[in-house]
Amino acid sequence: MSKKDKHHKSKDKKKAEKEARMPPRKLDASELTASRPDAQARASSGSADVPVPVPASDPEASVASTKHAREDDSDHEARASKSRRKKIAKVLAGMEAANMAQQSAKIHGLDNYHHQSRLLPRVISPFMNPFEVIEFGLSYNLDDAPCIDHIYSDSESDSEVNTDSEENPEAQERAQRNTARARTRELIFQYNGILDVIPDLKRDAKYFDQDELITLTDFVRARMNAARSDDSGRIRDLVITYMSCCVRGGDNREQV
Repeated sequence: MSKKDKHHKSKDKKKAEKEARMPPRKLDASELTASRPDAQARASSGSADVPVPVPASDPEASVASTKHAREDDSDHEARASKSRRKKIAKVLAGMEAANMAQQSAKIHGLDNYHHQSRLLPRVISPFMNPFEVIEFGLSYNLDDAPCIDHIYSDSESDSEVNTDSEENPEAQERAQRNTARARTRELIFQYNGILDVIPDLKRDAKYFDQDELITLTDFVRARMNAARSDDSGRIRDLVITYMSCCVRGGDNREQV
């Protein structure tokens, strides 16, 4: 083999080794489309978007997820209820201490309940019994529409009944029913008024037992009585002042 041939053979060997070491070149999307007639045809026809298959949902996994969400909600409600019970117990303890020692509500941080209780006789009824009203509201189904409609319907008339005799049993029963309706309407009005003045009571009433309800209503009643006494004292002072002015005015007219 001549020297020239050896040179060419060595050159070809190096070129082959260099090409073997070079990484394969990646083709562009356009080159791939151009190299595949079927893909180019789909692209030109507008059907190149192929829907992605959606895996089928697992019913058991869906049920487990829903159950877990419900458990989280129940746990949250249980924690909120427990926290509210602790707060109510603290409030009732302060009310009981204020009732027994006749202390100011400010000492036990009950300013809101104090002012709200004093407002009740001024906006609802001065001689309302809070225990009777709240106990009635908790036991009476105020969401029963037919029952409420019956209570607020027109009172039964005695025109169709012979009322010549005072001992007519039918007339007496009808009068008793009308009286009971009127009392029920009054209690419903007073209960709704208490809920408007003391908003927390509607949410917290379900946590009260009989003793706790007595503690709450004793606290409220004491503030109602105090407010009524204060208002009566102011009216007395105003009346005395007015009478004094009238007396002085009469004396001046006599002198003239």
